[in-house]
Parts: sequence; structure tokens; C-alpha cells
Amino acid sequence: MPTRVLIADDDLELGRSLEPALIAAGFEVQLVADGAKALRLAHRLPHPAVVVTELVLPELDGFELTRRLRSSETTANIPVIMTSPVCGRLASCLNQLQESQRDRQPNAYLEKPFTSRVLIEQIQALLSARPAEQPQAPAPLALLVGLGRRSEREVRAHLTGGPERVRRAASREAALAALGQEEMDLILVAGDDASLAGFVSAARALQPDISLVVVTPAATEDEALSALAAGASDYLLEPLKPRVVELRLRENIARRQREVENRRLMSQLEEATNDLVAEIQRLARQVRRADRSSRAARSVKARQSELVTNLSHQIRNPITVIKGAIELVREAHGSYTADQGRLLLERASANVDRLVHLTDDLFDSRPSVPGRRAT
Repeated sequence: MPTRVLIADDDLELGRSLEPALIAAGFEVQLVADGAKALRLAHRLPHPAVVVTELVLPELDGFELTRRLRSSETTANIPVIMTSPVCGRLASCLNQLQESQRDRQPNAYLEKPFTSRVLIEQIQALLSARPAEQPQAPAPLALLVGLGRRSEREVRAHLTGGPERVRRAASREAALAALGQEEMDLILVAGDDASLAGFVSAARALQPDISLVVVTPAATEDEALSALAAGASDYLLEPLKPRVVELRLRENIARRQREVENRRLMSQLEEATNDLVAEIQRLARQVRRADRSSRAARSVKARQSELVTNLSHQIRNPITVIKGAIELVREAHGSYTADQGRLLLERASANVDRLVHLTDDLFDSRPSVPGRRAT
């Protein structure tokens, strides 16, 4: 029985143009024009070997279709190829989301336009691929400040990596100097004095995203609470309990990794959004020039009509991607309330609003075109 490929794209002509080459390559092709129908067909026997979906679809978009396929035991392992005119940078941003959010991520992206040969090669690569080993992330870089021998030994037992990844500062002043020169993932500082909170504030000013854990005797827990108020991430009470140390360190390292990933991804999304804003503005100028020229030449009006027919779909593609990405980041970091994280999300949301307003202005500035396809 031929291997079945399910193609979901509201441009059925595209699917029909790909069909002969796919059949010649030994595939059975099934074409649908919306995401909901694609989901229903994917659950029918025999299940498709691969789903090829456009990003922007009626009923269910490509991300939601992928999520629902992943959430069902019968379709969870079907490879998904997402197609879109969206620039490669945005696809790369989305593809680097945390593993916990990959329920919406396709196995591969293809940027339109693409040839049947490229699609066939991608399908064959997915069907023949074996699960690849994920590269191991480097161990967290930790700095220990003022810990006694017993506490330091207990902490080191729960930190991965060799001595080069766990460093010891001779004093708080030396620790601040080290923080000013190199980015750390975790710092543990011992103390029960009134100046502890001041050190925490200084360290947080140097590296706002660092996980900062205070180690203090149980009898002086008030000093640890003051350090928390000054910006510490967590605290441990001496004598240290191995299980508590293990859980707290794991939680703080994971928090640091989430914050770094959040910052990196949102920075890339903001950069891509700015590129898209510039492109929309260029297109808007092109439409306005065509509109002015159309008063003098009917041929220009015909070109304007063709341009406007495609603009809406092309512009809403990147908007959908950015909205989807922001939603994913919010889900991934829903428990993260740091000011910098909120600022990054708000900035990305504001950029999406800019895109929406620019799109509205663009299409409000042109006369309606009879026969234009609705999007």
C-alpha cells in the first residue's frame, strides 16, 4: 500500500500541482482545504505517514492542528511539515522553543514557494530519520561565597560538572568582581550578618537574571528573609539537608535556564518583528504608489489588484506566527513573574499590535477590489 501524505492548504491548486510528482515518488496524496478536516482525516485508518500543513488555515491553523495531532495517542508520532511564506528567521525562533512546548512545533518547516522535489526530499528524510541524540547542555556555572567546608561539600555533591564549573570566591568583594567579568548561572552565598542583603542587591544589579541562593544558620533565618526582600532567589538553612539541597538547586538552575531562554527568544522575536514592520511599510508604500498610478493607467490598476489579493495572506502569516510564539512563551513561563520577563512579553505584544495597526491602515488605505478573495 502506498505511503499516504495528507496535505492541508487552502490553496488547493498548490496541492494539485505537487500531486503528480508525489505519486510518481510512490506516495498516495490526500488534499484538504482546512485544518479541522485534516484533523478528522488524520485519525482515520490508515493514518497518514506525514502531514503537510499551511500555517494559516480556516478552522484550525497549523500550530493548533499540530498540537491536536500531538495530543492524541493515535496521531502523536505522525511527522508534521509546516509550510508558509514566513521568513526563515521566525521559523528558526519557533523551532528553538523549550522541549516542553514542542506539542505545537512541526518536525520541519518549508518556506513557500518550494518545489515538489524539495517536499519529497523532506518527507523521505522524516520517514527515514531515527531519533537523534540531543546535545548535552553545559553544566551550570556556579560561584560559592563564604560556605563552610561541610556545606560546600554538600553543595558540590549536587552540582554537575567538574571543578571548572564550580568556583569559589575568597570574599564577597571577589565574588562581585567575578560577577562583573563573567556571566554565572548560580551563586550561593553564606552569611548571617546585616550586610548580606547589601551584597545580594549588588550582585543582582550586576547580573539581574542569576539564581542567587543564600545559605544561613537556622537560628538567623530573619537575615535570609531580608536577603529575599533584597532580591535573593531562595535560601537554605544550615545544617544542610541533602534532599533539600538537591531539590532547591535543581529548581533554581531550571529557573535560570528558563529566564535565559525567555530573554533570547523574545529578543529574536522582537528583531524579526521589526523586520516585518519594515517590510509591511514598504508594501504599503508600493500599494499607495500603485493606487495613485491607477488613476492614469488601467494596466497599473490590474497589477494593484493582483498585489492586494496576495498581501493580506502574506501579512497575516507573520502576525499569526508571532502571536503563536508569544502564546507559547507565556505558557512556558506562566509561573515566571520577574520584571524583565514581563517587559519582554509586553514589548513583543506591543510589536504585534503595531503589525495589526499597520495592516489595518494598509488595507483601509486602498479601494475595495471586486472579486478579491476573502482572507
